[in-house]
Amino acid sequence: MIDIWVLLGVMLELSALILLGLVLTKLHLLDEKGSAVLSTLVVHVFNPALIISSVCEGGLQTQGDTVIEAIICGVFLYALLILIAIVVYMRSKALKEEVSICKMIVIFSNTAFVGYPILRALYGDFAVFVFSLMHLPFNILIFTYGRSLLQKGNHQKMTVKDIFSIGTVSSIVALILYFGNISVPVRVADFFGILGDACVPLSMIVIGVSLAHASWKNVLKSKNINMVVFLRLIVLPVLIAWITLPLPISTFNRELLVISGALPAGSMIVVLAKEYKANDGLASAGVFLTTLLSVVTIPLMLGILL
Repeated sequence: MIDIWVLLGVMLELSALILLGLVLTKLHLLDEKGSAVLSTLVVHVFNPALIISSVCEGGLQTQGDTVIEAIICGVFLYALLILIAIVVYMRSKALKEEVSICKMIVIFSNTAFVGYPILRALYGDFAVFVFSLMHLPFNILIFTYGRSLLQKGNHQKMTVKDIFSIGTVSSIVALILYFGNISVPVRVADFFGILGDACVPLSMIVIGVSLAHASWKNVLKSKNINMVVFLRLIVLPVLIAWITLPLPISTFNRELLVISGALPAGSMIVVLAKEYKANDGLASAGVFLTTLLSVVTIPLMLGILL
């Protein structure tokens, strides 16, 4: 069970780091170009290091059932999210382009930039490893189903590089280290640990910079934005908690599933929307609002549900 006071403390710390990103931007000490560099480092260096360092300590192999169960839960989670998105927007009268963006906001959450810091603070490094395995379907689905939602006839094939992103590869490496019971030298473990420690503050600072550059005009332009934000931050965690309650899974994995439902929308939605010229304003607004409001809704929803 989650200690609500610990969670509130974590969210306050993360909020302070987001605020730092905002302040650094307003003081012109960090701009979008610098933020893009930091974001690249977080995605390609610090997040992978955090995942690998989470299994470097060893002695965790007794929890193998939890790990396998998490992978199965991840497949179930994404199947459920796709089903919910299809059902909710089945009869929508909005433009197809807007419906596609809204579906992606429902399905794809910010697991790395927001999820990892929260999981690490609440449960420790092992939870980051398990969470990364739970969300292995993310990279495959966002470049297949996600792209299919946004494409307008210019079909682009998914490459091996898309599937085996650095996040996926680092999760697979961690999985090999875990089930292979491979002992990592202390210096190597310390190296990955130091890199992983940089993940949390830099992730939050990057979010702060993004919020500082967000356009309120785009945020308020769409009539669908309020509904999808409410669905992403409030309805999803409640639905997931209710659906998973009777399932024969561990309390730990059930909590990870509920946390997954409470996270804000993933930034990759904006990247793909820009690539396919598919209303990136709505995508940016969805990511912006869900990220901003999640500072309040995450402790609220997890405090009630868990």
